[in-house]
Amino acid sequence: MAKLKLDAIKRGLTSFQGTLKSKKDALLARLARKEKISDEEEHWLDNDPSDVDECALIQELETASDFERGVARLDSVMKKLLTKLKRLAGGDSDTESVKPATKKAKKRKRDPTEEEINERASNKEKKKKAPPPQKPGNATLAQRIEILNWHNDNGKNQSNTARHWAQIYPHLGIKQPLISSWVEDEVKWRLQWEEAKEKGRGEDLKRMRLVENPDVDEMLELWVAKTQKDKVHLSGEILRQKWTQFADMCDIPADKRVKLSDGWLRGFKKHCGLRGCIGRTMPPDRGLITTKMAGVKGSKKRLTYAFTCNADGSEILQPFVIGKAMRPRAFKGKTGRQLGFYYRSNATAWMTGSLHIE
Repeated sequence: MAKLKLDAIKRGLTSFQGTLKSKKDALLARLARKEKISDEEEHWLDNDPSDVDECALIQELETASDFERGVARLDSVMKKLLTKLKRLAGGDSDTESVKPATKKAKKRKRDPTEEEINERASNKEKKKKAPPPQKPGNATLAQRIEILNWHNDNGKNQSNTARHWAQIYPHLGIKQPLISSWVEDEVKWRLQWEEAKEKGRGEDLKRMRLVENPDVDEMLELWVAKTQKDKVHLSGEILRQKWTQFADMCDIPADKRVKLSDGWLRGFKKHCGLRGCIGRTMPPDRGLITTKMAGVKGSKKRLTYAFTCNADGSEILQPFVIGKAMRPRAFKGKTGRQLGFYYRSNATAWMTGSLHIE
């Protein structure tokens, strides 16, 4: 009996060795094909997995005078290895034979009735036909004018108009009271529609912006358009100052002027299509533009100055100036020494090691 149990454990060792070899060969093959492996698999390979402990377990059981006593003397780690080898050999922890696993009988589901089948099919059809949920929103000027034109051409019945267009624009929540308010303000909506079309924003605009000082804003818009053509950088503070200047020209009292807040500035920039631009190298480092402006960049000309004196100021050397040009035109044919300073030049107008030593 002891020999049969030991043979079963050896079969488990053989199975374990085969599993180790297969896994290792598979991972090495994937690495040879330059495929990625997981961190866990890489750690497993680096630790060089082996069967040393399993072989030591079998050797200890073979040298034991009695198999059962040898098993009893094993520590907890060795007992876990023994259980693993028995499982790989096809036996459990108590016997060498494999006990067939008993499967629990599955409870048979009853067949659905014809009514349940029809109900499920009906629910699926409803889900397919249901329109995707849309976020409620306000009608654009184009949609308002479209609905008002249909209303005027089809009997001017507000309830019929609401039912008709509620199916076409379900996300607008069109009902008779809404149609009534549009009809009441029809003149206002048509004026805004014409104004929006003139500015090329008729399709997506929902309402025209109400301006407290329209003349000043119009003057500022024209001025912004001209500055963009001239490739002039703008900023929020410049826009505020220019608006104030135009308001003074129009003799608008201080209490009638709009408050030039950050909200006003955001709205004006959005209305004019202005967006922020950032210069990464030279000032102005921030500005406002409507389109890409090639060639609008600050001057990169620079000079490096070095001033040297002792602690009490009794000895002062001539200023050391570094520029790009060897003979700048501003010198008018004179040298730096003639002008009262020490001048040198290089491509970057920057201090170098050799110039520092000099």
